Amino acid sequence: MRSRLERRHASPIGSLVGHEGEADCVAFSPDGTRIATGGIDTTVRTWDAQTFEQLLVLRGHENYVKDVVFSPDGTLLASASGDRTVRLWDALPLHQRRAMGRE
Repeated sequence: MRSRLERRHASPIGSLVGHEGEADCVAFSPDGTRIATGGIDTTVRTWDAQTFEQLLVLRGHENYVKDVVFSPDGTLLASASGDRTVRLWDALPLHQRRAMGRE
């Protein structure tokens, strides 16, 4: 028997389309407005959590991305890869950096 929560949320509310191949990890920003994903295509991507629009494609890893996490203030994104590196990224799209004076 399914729980009430499973029945209520059994259908997807949207999809994040953009990775070439599987997306292996996902994280929500602390404020819940963005989603980060990492995949076998070696990219880290950020998405608008309301519209599911792709905001950033971050390239630099040489192997699959196995974990992503936002900093507590949501301005940085860390990614860990099968290439044995951890990279730190500016997690804000250009228009948000300008609004914060971080261009």
